[in-house]
Amino acid sequence: MNNKLQLSKLGIPSGTIVALVFMGGYIRNPPTSSHSPGSKLVCTIFVTLWQFNMDDRKPENLRIEGPQFTEDSNRAGVSTATLYKDQREVISNEKWLPNIKTTVNTEGGAEILILSRAILENGETFEKSEWLRLPDGYDANFNSGEDGADIWVKSGHLRYAVPPAV
Repeated sequence: MNNKLQLSKLGIPSGTIVALVFMGGYIRNPPTSSHSPGSKLVCTIFVTLWQFNMDDRKPENLRIEGPQFTEDSNRAGVSTATLYKDQREVISNEKWLPNIKTTVNTEGGAEILILSRAILENGETFEKSEWLRLPDGYDANFNSGEDGADIWVKSGHLRYAVPPAV
């Protein structure tokens, strides 16, 4: 991996939950929210620490279904469902058709979690349950591969990500 690109390829961490992505749903738990993550079926817990505005108190609990997806008029072959949007961040689920070339908005930084299949960036393959963190303004050029891809994208927020004072 080229460190100059500042891409991260990691497995899914476990621990305190901030965002939960599971089959058919999305849960957003800001500071002071109460939650007990768990599932009778298998689920994926994706943790993003120190990225909430400490005044943010708006939780979300959404089902992600087909009718919520709309074609992205600026990116051929991409359909999106916005899960959350405010002045600091945009969180979406994207479905990419097979064999397309596309981009992701990296203004303010972006994180991508591969929900199914795989994407390619700069010759590197990122598969299901892998995660990328892209710096502000990074010129990301992706390919979706033969089977397309389903990804979770959070953008704009990294400019605000600051660890708490200890």
